[in-house]
Amino acid sequence: MEKDNKKKGNKLLWSILFIVIAVLSVWAVTQQNKSFSVKKFAQFIDGAKPSFIIGAFISMLMYIGFEALALKSITQIFGYKTDFLSNYFYASGDLYFSAITPSATGGQPACGYFMNKDGVPLMATTIVLVVNTFLYTFSLVILGVGDLIINPKTILRFGPLSRFFIIFGIAIQIGLAVFFYLLIKKEYLLERILRWFIRVLGKLHFVKNVDQKTEKIKKKMDEYRETSEMIKGKMNKLFIPLIYNIFMRLSLIAVSVFVYLATGNLAADVWKVVSIQIFVIIGAYVIPIPGAIGITDYLMIDGYKSLFDSEQAVNLELLSRSISFYACILLCGILTLIRFIWVNRRKK
Repeated sequence: MEKDNKKKGNKLLWSILFIVIAVLSVWAVTQQNKSFSVKKFAQFIDGAKPSFIIGAFISMLMYIGFEALALKSITQIFGYKTDFLSNYFYASGDLYFSAITPSATGGQPACGYFMNKDGVPLMATTIVLVVNTFLYTFSLVILGVGDLIINPKTILRFGPLSRFFIIFGIAIQIGLAVFFYLLIKKEYLLERILRWFIRVLGKLHFVKNVDQKTEKIKKKMDEYRETSEMIKGKMNKLFIPLIYNIFMRLSLIAVSVFVYLATGNLAADVWKVVSIQIFVIIGAYVIPIPGAIGITDYLMIDGYKSLFDSEQAVNLELLSRSISFYACILLCGILTLIRFIWVNRRKK
């Protein structure tokens, strides 16, 4: 009981912190344009083409939907059938808690909880979530590397600090993709690397009780080996969920594209917006802030200023983020609450 109350308290604390950071972030964005006013921003929205704004909202819904399809596809690979609507709730819980906590995988416990309550065994949920995290990370690596190859000059549109975030972000994503691949395919090699790393940190006096930490890693990897064995031999079936993860990322980017088109900008520059948004998503993973609030806003405005004046850049950023992030998280929060209520009623 005490443990449950502590968890609820932590969730409430993160929710409050999320709201505070969000308010400060919006305030900081508006300060980027000295002539910004709520009235002018309202006029900017009023002048937007409704059809493209509707397209932006549909893209936001598809963003959740493609994660739902990825989860459904992976779950089916391991022999468990779940319907699309249930997976939409799983994805909503994942996105909501990932947004209000510093970790990009902070939503996995909620996602796993819902799956488990729908009859998917705990071992299977662990497999599904690990595989989906790998594909989620790998999809960003594909888009990031592809963007660097196709549009190498886009990174020059950003300032020095933004470039650092982007380059470091690419390195982090590649590192994470390698980590999850080793976790899935070469867990024995990963265990050796982790044990070596702990010993090095111990010699540098950054870690105490090296033997205890090493033994803990061994136990964790022993627990995971059973899961790893279930994944082996199924890697060739992960192409479809990988495509869903790529389209999930592109759906998020499409929100900014539709907002860009809604405000009367040239269709010829759409690919510049797409390229900028890919780098924004990558750079946002550098600092562990709930929902990457602040850093995403900074990167978007920095990139947009290479295409527009300060006023236009701020307005586009605010409207894009209002739909792609704040509206999305509000919807995911409502859906997550509905699912929690439904699960608790079913238990009773």
